[in-house]
Amino acid sequence: MEDHPRGTNNRTLDGLIEHGLLERVCEMLPALEVGRATSACRNMQAFAKEVLPLVLAARYRPGLRLQTASASEAATFFDWMRDTHQWHSGPNTSKPFNVAKPGCVAGDDGAWIFLEAGTDWLGFQGLYCNFSSPRKPRWVSFRLCLQTLEFSCGFFALSADRRTWGLQPLVFIFNYRGDDMQTGKRCFALQTQPVTGDLHVLQLEKEQILAGVPYEVSVHLDWDCGLLELFIDGACVLREIPFQADLEPRYIGLYNWRSRAACGFSEPGT
Repeated sequence: MEDHPRGTNNRTLDGLIEHGLLERVCEMLPALEVGRATSACRNMQAFAKEVLPLVLAARYRPGLRLQTASASEAATFFDWMRDTHQWHSGPNTSKPFNVAKPGCVAGDDGAWIFLEAGTDWLGFQGLYCNFSSPRKPRWVSFRLCLQTLEFSCGFFALSADRRTWGLQPLVFIFNYRGDDMQTGKRCFALQTQPVTGDLHVLQLEKEQILAGVPYEVSVHLDWDCGLLELFIDGACVLREIPFQADLEPRYIGLYNWRSRAACGFSEPGT
């Protein structure tokens, strides 16, 4: 077997980089595989610092982290928020419900669904969608843009079933808490068992949540252990939160609680 000196391998790699071939390969690979390939050696790590931001900006948007891109690609509901056609109003339509319409966010060229109007504290009356067969996703990812920080809104629910008044039983529910809450104002929260379960409130620094700014939300579900993790903009903010792993999700729900609240949802990585 002929030996190839390390210098020869490095020159070959440098040639691939110089002629743009390695960049083209990275453009075709999933984000997870790109991360693995570019951590193989120092030359690849240097290449990654220069080229990865360009690759991710072309595939998704400028400033996206590789970890977030990987989570987005693995998410089951990755392409459900491009428009309103895959969603139904309700399920409770006996009262005025949230109005959904396409919108945009300044400085962002992704497709957004905005929820406005509706009722005050009368339960789930937003949008929901269901998929033909139960599935247990490892990642659930979406983006949230708040327009009215004073009002509670931005509810995202993953559920195993649908009732006439809402989605139950829940795998988890994520939302923003406004000034209308007695405690935990102007913060994000997550709950896996409403009414009886713990409410996990994210006490962020003052003014850390801003209006008109998209936030990347990713939930990692470990169905074997029955534990989940919550990521905001690629940073893990909650760990080892128990959830009902025996449930088989079939529904997603989006809604606001207040009639004057407005917020937008978008798919991750757009």
